[in-house]
Amino acid sequence: MKDAPLREGLFLLAGLALLAWPLSLVTGKAEARAGGTVAIQSAEGEWVTDVSITTAHPFDWIELRRGEEVLGRIEGPATSGEFECLLSEHGDVLLVESSFPEGTPLTALQVQLWPGSLPEVNFTIWTQGVFVEEVEVKFHE
Repeated sequence: MKDAPLREGLFLLAGLALLAWPLSLVTGKAEARAGGTVAIQSAEGEWVTDVSITTAHPFDWIELRRGEEVLGRIEGPATSGEFECLLSEHGDVLLVESSFPEGTPLTALQVQLWPGSLPEVNFTIWTQGVFVEEVEVKFHE
């Protein structure tokens, strides 16, 4: 009777080994190729930023600009789109310019900016027709 727990333990381990062997054949060795790392910051101290734009109604086009420089443009008719751009690590003053078809009611335009590993920045603008809005984006707040 003294060796019964030991014998039961050995049977359980043998059963687990029978299950582990086929599992190891199926999974095999993971083949991961070493690739380059994804750069999230440029040499000039700007963040590679993903921009996602969503609207409630279809738009003709939407632009994101810094001064006269066009950072990204989405052509419609569509209700959403994405692009990447470089933004200053301390933030920027950006212009959101949009054009909606005539007769479109007042609609919400949501802009999401996600710079690398920093938290995303969201803002919503209510717009109608041709529209230009200046927004200040700060990543470290």
